[in-house]
Amino acid sequence: MKNTRVWTHVLGWTLTLCALVDASGCGDGRSPHGELTTDENGWTFALSRELDPGQEENVCITQVVETDMDVVAISPETGGYTLVHHLLLWKHPSSGSNAVWDCGDSLPDPTMGSGIWASGSKDGLMQLPEGTAMHIAKGSRLTLNAHFLNATGQVTTARAALRLQFQPKDQPVEQYVGLWSLADYDFSILSHSTGRTRVECTAPEGADVLVVVPHMHSGARLMTVERLVGGQDQPWLTFHGPDDKAMELLTPQVRVGAGETVVLECEIENPRDTAATAPDEMCNAFLYVIGWQDTVVCM
Repeated sequence: MKNTRVWTHVLGWTLTLCALVDASGCGDGRSPHGELTTDENGWTFALSRELDPGQEENVCITQVVETDMDVVAISPETGGYTLVHHLLLWKHPSSGSNAVWDCGDSLPDPTMGSGIWASGSKDGLMQLPEGTAMHIAKGSRLTLNAHFLNATGQVTTARAALRLQFQPKDQPVEQYVGLWSLADYDFSILSHSTGRTRVECTAPEGADVLVVVPHMHSGARLMTVERLVGGQDQPWLTFHGPDDKAMELLTPQVRVGAGETVVLECEIENPRDTAATAPDEMCNAFLYVIGWQDTVVCM
């Protein structure tokens, strides 16, 4: 049996929230729409919003979790990222009520500090190995952020959804999976030039890396994820531009030891007349690891 909960703002509530979150585009007479569909196998979040040509909005849906959940698969649905820049799902201590709203850049602090999912540039199912799961505790609050951008030249409704599939209750979870978020938000590429970013991140404890999700913008030409061994960068993963892959499934999994350093680098071309920084361009890699239950952020 499915249970669907739908929230659509009345104008007065939207205006009140706009004052609280300073969301761009608020008060234009359009409201974001969201729904949560639940069944015994999982949850599906869905968001949509009508946009004028060139309009950009971040729309969020938040839901309090009423029972412990173990997530074994995550599947985004964006229609190819033509109207969707990214989807971010994170958990945080419960406060407030369930809602849908224009949330601006309402992101975790630090970014993905309690993350569950961050999209790359293509849709793709992330299926965790048998016996593993991401744990979401009862009393947590889940928030999905969809960043919409209408570059079609006409009024368009942008839509996105994210499906969480649960571990069957009669099957035990042997190991938990956590997120290791690697990102560079402190770079500047001179106008009409190509530059490189570099972040070195040290693993606080040993873990097996099983999925890597890259996220870059249009100026990115190359992303590399390397391991620092004996003072030398050892090649590991390579992504050619923002549309190369949705994710990299590692078979077999790659063991990163406690204290080992992982290096994230991006080569970025800037055709603008001004310097390019984050968030104009991005260099992010989200590593899903077995053995960590919580998120580790390296920025």
